[in-house]
Amino acid sequence: VTVRFDVECPGQTKGVVAPQEDALCDMNLYAFCDGKLVAYKCLADGDYPSLELLYGPVYNLYAFANVGPVEPLDDEDDFKENCVCRISEIWDLGESLPMSWQQEGFVVRSPVERVGVELERLVSKVCFSVDKTALEGLQINSIRVCQSPRAVWPFRYDGKSRVEDESDVFDGDYASSDDLRAVNVGDEVCFYVLENCQGRLLEENDAPWMKVPEKIKEKAQKEKIETLENT
Repeated sequence: VTVRFDVECPGQTKGVVAPQEDALCDMNLYAFCDGKLVAYKCLADGDYPSLELLYGPVYNLYAFANVGPVEPLDDEDDFKENCVCRISEIWDLGESLPMSWQQEGFVVRSPVERVGVELERLVSKVCFSVDKTALEGLQINSIRVCQSPRAVWPFRYDGKSRVEDESDVFDGDYASSDDLRAVNVGDEVCFYVLENCQGRLLEENDAPWMKVPEKIKEKAQKEKIETLENT
């Protein structure tokens, strides 16, 4: 049976990187059954996403988009552990952002089967502004995201990627001259950072920004800000 995938990209969410946040340039589709790979396809922009699957078996489905071809491993657990997108420079994000999706327990039930795919970005958009009302004369000269992840694992850690090795961080997106002019007159500027779910949530709390600080340590991204204060 040809199973067709109806793909929906997330809506709109600058730094020197300004990708099209909802662009879809390519997509890898994977299907596993009983822990083993049974179907894989890498689709270019304009290809209609589909896989050939059988009636009856229970499938786990995965999609990994805007990262080029990512060949799967035959074992599902190995695939989830090792499927990764790595960048060497912030420019590698290019014109689009990496995205992913997964669905467990899918069963083909009709000869015309369609699956809705709601892609999720694997990139955070960090917005920055300064209230300088009590800091007369303060001039911001540079802003940069430090310890930004070089890699994102879309299916490891229940779909919440995080950096485990300090070699997988680098100094990432930074403010352009236009950004600095904007932030110095009170406007907001934004930067892009690969997903990095460090820390742990407080007990009975599901808000990701309320974490135990000492558990975040050195692997979380930070912003470095250089200023000049007139006296």
